[in-house]
Amino acid sequence: MTKLIIVSVKVFFILFLIVIPSFSQEVINDSTEIVDHADLVFDSLITKLNAETIDTSKVNIINKIAWEYAPTNFEKSKRFADSALTLSKEINWEKGKAFALKNIGEALRYNGRVEESLEKFEISLNIFRKLNLENEIARVYNDFGLSYRHLTELTKSFEFHSKALSIYEKRNDLKGIIKVYTYLGNLVYQIDEIDKALNYYQKALNISNEIKNRSPIATLNYNIGTIYRRKNEYSKALKYYRIANKKFKELNDLNNYSNLLGNIGNLYLRKGDYGKALFYCKKALEFNERMEDKNGIAYQNANLGEIKYTMVIDSSSQITGKERNNLIMESIDNLKISSSMFDELGNRIQQMEDLILLSKVYKENGNYFEAFNTLEEAKKLDDSLKTKEVNKAIEELEFQKNLEIKEKEIEILNKDNSYQKNMKGLLIGFAVFLILFLCIIVYLYNSKHKRIYQLEEDIKQRKEAEEALVEDIKKLNKSP
Repeated sequence: MTKLIIVSVKVFFILFLIVIPSFSQEVINDSTEIVDHADLVFDSLITKLNAETIDTSKVNIINKIAWEYAPTNFEKSKRFADSALTLSKEINWEKGKAFALKNIGEALRYNGRVEESLEKFEISLNIFRKLNLENEIARVYNDFGLSYRHLTELTKSFEFHSKALSIYEKRNDLKGIIKVYTYLGNLVYQIDEIDKALNYYQKALNISNEIKNRSPIATLNYNIGTIYRRKNEYSKALKYYRIANKKFKELNDLNNYSNLLGNIGNLYLRKGDYGKALFYCKKALEFNERMEDKNGIAYQNANLGEIKYTMVIDSSSQITGKERNNLIMESIDNLKISSSMFDELGNRIQQMEDLILLSKVYKENGNYFEAFNTLEEAKKLDDSLKTKEVNKAIEELEFQKNLEIKEKEIEILNKDNSYQKNMKGLLIGFAVFLILFLCIIVYLYNSKHKRIYQLEEDIKQRKEAEEALVEDIKKLNKSP
């Protein structure tokens, strides 16, 4: 009996070890394996840089490093971009200078210094225009679009992305078209037009799959998953998140991978599965801290603060006593960090939302003094934002109008492309038919010609035979 109990305990322990890890691996598998793509690129590019002797090639390498670090490490990105700019000026190379200024602009935007980014993009754009580099002009147009979206100036953002799209369509640059469709999807998502956003993402994904362009496939599956999460279609959301997870790991894209984990955590919060919600958001925060990504750190602290507060107020969770108090204090700490960081990054809207939530947490803890002060702080931000609301409403209406016009243009272009493809197919089919028809005519002509020739030969041979026979008869008649 004792042996049976020991065996049962061992079996239970083994099952425990098997089941518990699977809890955290429903979507991700061994997330510690992923390495920041920028760090991997940095190592290989530094090796190339040390071996390089041509100055323009050195500038290209330094600019590449700056661009890789722009989303995740402002200090490194800015330092390398400044070096590229200095070297470009020394060798009087305008193209290198333009790329360096573009990279500085991107680093500034990711760091929340959006107005400054626009100044750098303007200088970069003017240089690219002088050099008549259409592809780079389109890329800077997209940078302008992204910066204006951060400033919630949606009409300007739309206009710049549309300019980029026009260049890409003229050049039949499918990768460029994929980018703009993705950006337009992000734009309409921002004003809660999630079905239109889904349409743009799906178009971009179809082209990406067609040309096997791996990087956007990962991002687009992530975006589509987020749309379905917003629609509360969680099984569909997880399906797309799983694909995105696999692709981001293959690409070593730690920045988007950590964002994905945070969104999965948010999904489980909506489902009421707080254990998984905490797991994914903590894992995302761990990666954000490793990358020193201030924006990501701020968002994950906000997520964690919301999860812990929701656990406290959810009567079904039955959390009481010391555990409840600990969760409240942790929620306060998380939201203080996030609101402070969003203030530093200039994200006033997110800062205001975090302060409102923080006020609720203080109230739940019975600290009405802090709850009131925090709400007053949020109200000040709200007042400063109210003047923007009317402008934003006008912007959104104008944006919607322009969007409808652009969608019609895209629809017409797609119809034209479809018509051209159909016409091309018809012409090819007609050409094949014509060739086959001519081949048959030639074959029949040759066959007829051969028969006529053979018939003529037969007649000639018969005539010769008849003449020979007549000659033979004549000879026979003459003989005695």
